[in-house]
Amino acid sequence: MKADLDRMLGGGNKWRWSKPHITLFTAKAARADEPILVDLMRDGCTCYKPFDLHFSGYGHFQHSRTVFVNPIEKAPIEDLSVHLGTIVRLQQGMQPKEVWGSPHPHMTIGKGIFGRGQFEMALKFFEGRPYSAEMRVDGVLLLRRGVNPTTCYQPVGEFRLG
Repeated sequence: MKADLDRMLGGGNKWRWSKPHITLFTAKAARADEPILVDLMRDGCTCYKPFDLHFSGYGHFQHSRTVFVNPIEKAPIEDLSVHLGTIVRLQQGMQPKEVWGSPHPHMTIGKGIFGRGQFEMALKFFEGRPYSAEMRVDGVLLLRRGVNPTTCYQPVGEFRLG
């Protein structure tokens, strides 16, 4: 569906460079802390078992101009988000407002669709369109927000669950 969205909308929006993803948590961390975060994520992922997700249908967030697919099983995402986010927050001495999870687990397929009429076009494209899929979640990718619009997020580390 991401490829369909990209073809339909075209253009140079930042969303075109992101892969479909599920954001587990966001942390306001210094770049100098990345080696510590890598270790915390590696350790946190080893004690969490892989799980299956099933998806059904689409949704959107108007405020961020985001289109997503809905996971049927939200609890495993929420649990992993809390597990890893809490480890990072406690070990780094961060305040709760410095580490936060998504209040609505979802898989983003397009974010920041701000081109003239593009978000509305995307919503119309997905409206009433059936969608179902499944996937095995067996790893986590740690990303850093990039400074270049063509590299919105840059990989820092990849970690296997289990």
